[in-house]
Amino acid sequence: MELLNSILYDTVYHSAPIILCVIGGIFAYKANVLNIALEGMMLNGAFISVLVEYLTGSVALAVIAAIVTTLLWGLVFSFLGITCNGNVIVIGLGINLIVPAIAKFVLKVMELANISLQDVGVADFKINIPGIKSIPLIGGIVSGHPVITYLAFIGIAAAAILMYKTKFGIYVRVVGENEDSAISLGLKTQKYKYIAVLIGAFCCALAGINLSMERMAMFTSDMTAGRGFIAIAAIYCGQGKPVQSSLYAILFGVARSLAVNLSVYAGPAAGMFDTIPYIIMVAVLAVVSFMKFKEGKRIQVRLRGRKMAKTALIIVDMVRDFTDPEGLVFYPENQKILPRIKKVLDESRKHELLIVFLQHCNRKDKVDKKAQSMRPNCIEGTFGIEIDPMLEVDEKKDYVIRKRRYSGFFGTDLDLVLRENEVENVVVVGTKTNCCIRATVTDAFYLNYNPYVIRECVATNSETVNEVHLTDIDKYLGKVIDMNTFSKMLEEGQL
Repeated sequence: MELLNSILYDTVYHSAPIILCVIGGIFAYKANVLNIALEGMMLNGAFISVLVEYLTGSVALAVIAAIVTTLLWGLVFSFLGITCNGNVIVIGLGINLIVPAIAKFVLKVMELANISLQDVGVADFKINIPGIKSIPLIGGIVSGHPVITYLAFIGIAAAAILMYKTKFGIYVRVVGENEDSAISLGLKTQKYKYIAVLIGAFCCALAGINLSMERMAMFTSDMTAGRGFIAIAAIYCGQGKPVQSSLYAILFGVARSLAVNLSVYAGPAAGMFDTIPYIIMVAVLAVVSFMKFKEGKRIQVRLRGRKMAKTALIIVDMVRDFTDPEGLVFYPENQKILPRIKKVLDESRKHELLIVFLQHCNRKDKVDKKAQSMRPNCIEGTFGIEIDPMLEVDEKKDYVIRKRRYSGFFGTDLDLVLRENEVENVVVVGTKTNCCIRATVTDAFYLNYNPYVIRECVATNSETVNEVHLTDIDKYLGKVIDMNTFSKMLEEGQL
């Protein structure tokens, strides 16, 4: 039992600095910047924190100095790699080599083999959580760790929220996935890349402080021992997702804990156990790479064997400026059709129809010709262009196409998307029937698609106007059907 407790406690102990590097690294990873300098940045945090505390006796000053200097390395990396468009791998490796060289030089000048903090007690940084410590097994594992260790595990949830629940996280991912699109949205891509790298530098500084001052009260030139590279491996294995990547970091922490605790019983062969974390790292990377390769093959086979849906559901302009009571041009009719469109959307997904969201977007501080006499609406960078949250967009399968005019075809790649997917029929729902719906249906008709409009799923600000245009569409441009007919046509394979 004692051995098990020791292994579990040390797992938390060894996982924390890797998790911190992972949390920092995923933001750069998502911004399409490979921050390979995690190792050097962590070592800098370890070295500067111990050095400053050794010289001044101030823990606070040591922490501040470690964070500031590591952020400076982050700025150096960003300037050379992002602003100057240098090779980030070469730059990162350079930082990984320069930082330990500086540390060794300073130690040599000080005539020290390492720096040991005599006035700092490691126990002083440990926190015993009230009520937790007394719990059998769990208390001895969870309680009694330094502050930054707890911050590391809290940081997993914080990073997940920041990445997937905030505009900043969304913008970072947009920058990484499609920088051209990000630029077209008016995003300052370099700014988001800089911030992503600096978040990584900050987290690496904390990892270094945790590793050196909080846990060992000393610095040795090789104390990071490849943890930064292990963090990069964890990010790769977890595909840059905070929780998954952190789980791989914990796996490596388990490996390190096993190596330390089992080496006690190994006698002369104890040194062999130090290789366990790295062997596991290589093995995990090999397995993950093989699984990704196999998954890629399976996807290719599915795509080759899949009969593409001949029908696409086109959802027109169901954005928050039109559907939300706080929107700039809100019509109650648009809110009424939302649940019906959601039902049609779910049914379309069930039958594997191609889903296309049209997203009206006007340029910020510029007025499109068509909108000069209209109220401002759907301005890029505002919540007004967001697809209504009731209509959940599948980022992997659905297409979201921005348009500047009424028609979804004018000045967009909608026609290209439909033809690439061998679409013949287009089912149109959304708002406004007299403008965007009619214009999109008209162009679909001109381009030789078979347009269908679902009566209950389109609206404008006047029922009379709505019916007049539906009558015209049904007579001249396509077919107006109800939801029951749509469902029946899907079941019978007519769509």
